[in-house]
Parts: sequence; structure tokens; C-alpha cells
Amino acid sequence: MERTKTQTRRRLLTVAGGSVVALAGCLSSGDDDEEATTENETENENETDETDETDETESESESESADGNDENADGESDSAENDTDQDRSTLEHEGTEVPLVSLDEAYEWYEDDTHFVDARGRPSYEEKRIDGAVLSPAPDGMASDPVGDWDHDETIVTYCACPHSIAVRRSASLIEDGYENVFVLEGGLDAWVEEGHPVDGEAVDD
Repeated sequence: MERTKTQTRRRLLTVAGGSVVALAGCLSSGDDDEEATTENETENENETDETDETDETESESESESADGNDENADGESDSAENDTDQDRSTLEHEGTEVPLVSLDEAYEWYEDDTHFVDARGRPSYEEKRIDGAVLSPAPDGMASDPVGDWDHDETIVTYCACPHSIAVRRSASLIEDGYENVFVLEGGLDAWVEEGHPVDGEAVDD
């Protein structure tokens, strides 16, 4: 009888011991799961930070690229303007550079009411001239010269019929007087007449 009781106690202790071990295993497993979860969350946070940094770097690169493109576009625009100035032919009179304007470009300006100046003498002017041109003989114009009423930043095209020698003298004088946009008509009056552009004067048929 006593022996039976002893065996029963051993079984109970064995069962209890197993339960304690199982409980301890569960607690240990729970701790491991929490540690694994914490590690995963930390890794996810690190990955998110790296992604944000990558996005910011790409955004900055795109912004710098756009700024660079804008600067290149500005540089190309400035270069195009400089090329236009460099391509224009010039004449020189006593150290003053005078730019030439082509017949086609001058006619476009003419239609926009640009000032045209006949640099020859009065007899030649009265005989035939560009329609609407004023008389202002080379080199320095005349008393009560009509050019004196114009602003210094207005565009002026001078011409003669030789085809440049007289006009360049008048243009150089105007530039020295402070006029900023003075040009000589390339080809002169004869080229203008040959193209059939508007003329006036005593020798012009109605």
C-alpha cells in the first residue's frame, strides 16, 4: 500500500515537472518571438530610412540636372545672339566700326517704320530716294537736321548710291554722336530699286 502511494507521488511530480518545462519553453519561445519581431521592425525602419535617403538623393540629382539644363539653354540663347552680332559685316570709317544690314533685313525693318537716312546731297535726294527717307547729308547732317529729333536708341539705316562710301561717313558720325543702332544699307539705293522696293522723287514714274 505504501509502495503504491510512493509510485503515485512520482507520477505526479513527473507530470508537474513536464508542465513546468513546457511552460518554461513557451515563455522562452515568446521571448524569442518578441526579439525576432523587434529585429524585423528595426530592419524595416533601416530599410525605410535608406529608401528615403535614396529618394532624396535622386530628387536632388534631378533638380541639379534641371538647373544645369536651364543654364545650358540660357548659354545657348546668349551664344545665338552673339553669333548674330559676329556674323554681321562691318565697315570702318576713321576708327569707327559701322555694321551693314542686308537688303532683305532692311526691308523688314522698313515695314516696321525704321528710320531711313539719305546721306547724299539734296539734288540726288530730290531726284530719287527711298520712300519716306529723310535727307541728312554726310558727314554731319545739316542745320535743323531731322535726325536730331530722334531718340538715341532708335534704329537708323543710312544709304547712298556708291554703294557705301558716303553712307558709312554719315553713320560713323551718328555713332560718335551717341546713336546706338545705326546701320548702312548693303548694296545702297541701286539694290533697293532693283528689288522693286518703294521709292519716291522727281525721276520716279507715278
